[in-house]
Amino acid sequence: NSPTKIVRRPQRGQLALSLRPRERLAVRRRRRRVIMTIAGFFVGALGVWGAGALSYHDRLVIHDVSVSGTLALSASAVQAAFTQDLNEGEGRLFSRRNIFLYPERNLTEALLEEFPRLESVAIARPSFLAQNVEVQVTERVGVYEWCRGGNCYLMDSLGYIFAPEENAEAIYTFQGGLIPTAGPIGQTFLKGRLDRVITLFKTLEAAGFTPHGATVENANDLDIHLDKGFFLKVSFESDWDAVPKNLQLIISSDALTNSLSKLDYVDLRFGNRVYYKLYGKEVTE
Repeated sequence: NSPTKIVRRPQRGQLALSLRPRERLAVRRRRRRVIMTIAGFFVGALGVWGAGALSYHDRLVIHDVSVSGTLALSASAVQAAFTQDLNEGEGRLFSRRNIFLYPERNLTEALLEEFPRLESVAIARPSFLAQNVEVQVTERVGVYEWCRGGNCYLMDSLGYIFAPEENAEAIYTFQGGLIPTAGPIGQTFLKGRLDRVITLFKTLEAAGFTPHGATVENANDLDIHLDKGFFLKVSFESDWDAVPKNLQLIISSDALTNSLSKLDYVDLRFGNRVYYKLYGKEVTE
């Protein structure tokens, strides 16, 4: 018979003794990771604080601001507004006046919002370590005017209304077409559709009907004021290429040849049907 092999099982105390060194090692590693994390946090925080303090160093902050390109606006007013926005929020971790960190986009947007007359703003420093900022602005040009209740405002070629009218000679005068409960400055008249209106004006002018301006009656209809003493009703949905020809036909008709002085309006909003009104009488053709 083969000899019997006896295997002795470790007792509980022996098993605990064999695992205890490993537990101690794991605890030490966890403690080391916690200490390293805390130390890293403090080092990082100290580094950020140091960078923030450095951003306020006198050699690294903007001292001078110059403004160019103003016409109707005062350069000193633009400079004062820019400087105030630049110094806003003193006491931050990082200085807004730092030559590398100043918020160019925010400063540009703030000037455009404060001065609707400005069309564009460009901010730059002349050299890498320069402590002066040059603000180049471009002002809007008042091409048209928009009026309501006897008050008129300047409007650029895109329809943006930016300032009260100050004895300017506008090509055309417009009314309506804006949010009535809001002030006109900052609104855009016939956004995306003004170019089409101006093109129609030019076409009418070439045909001998000079427009003075127009009134937007609603989202679909436009009244064009002509130098002949009457106005023309058109729809934004109608074929404007045919408007000068149709207007010429109705004006030269026998019914109106001798009655132009009594003509109130011509309505071309309904395709082949033309309506016109003599003072006190409306007619359909």
